[in-house]
Amino acid sequence: MKRQVKFVRKNSPFYAKHWEGLSDDEWAKFPLIDKSIMMDNLADLLTTRLDMNQARELADRAEQNRDFSPKIGPYSIGYSSGTSGSRGMHFLSEKEQASWAGFMLSRGLDGSIFARYKIGLILRANSNTFESVGSSRIKFNFYDLMKPLDELHD
Repeated sequence: MKRQVKFVRKNSPFYAKHWEGLSDDEWAKFPLIDKSIMMDNLADLLTTRLDMNQARELADRAEQNRDFSPKIGPYSIGYSSGTSGSRGMHFLSEKEQASWAGFMLSRGLDGSIFARYKIGLILRANSNTFESVGSSRIKFNFYDLMKPLDELHD
């Protein structure tokens, strides 16, 4: 935990200021934030520097044209579903995408690693992260909830 705190304090201007006066060992006392604070300070909260205007434009274009493949550098960017009443954004590096794919495959495949599988996700938006699961033995299909029901099945 201490290593993570050091990394975040060093790389996130928001948290460096938010945690002022508390040592890394006092992480359990760090003040909490809510989603509105997070979204208001998103650029400084991230541990990597991204142009937030460019990120929002990319996410907006993806929502409009339903092409979720463009990235900014190694980062896939998109909007959350907004079920909390406030839409957030997600930023995933290629390494994080690979970790997610490994986790999903370890939980979702119950047979031989040499078998063929079909995976379908029915979601509001696709992502490079979801697409990273597919391979020659694993057929991945994304079904877009924003399309009419009769267009979901191919």
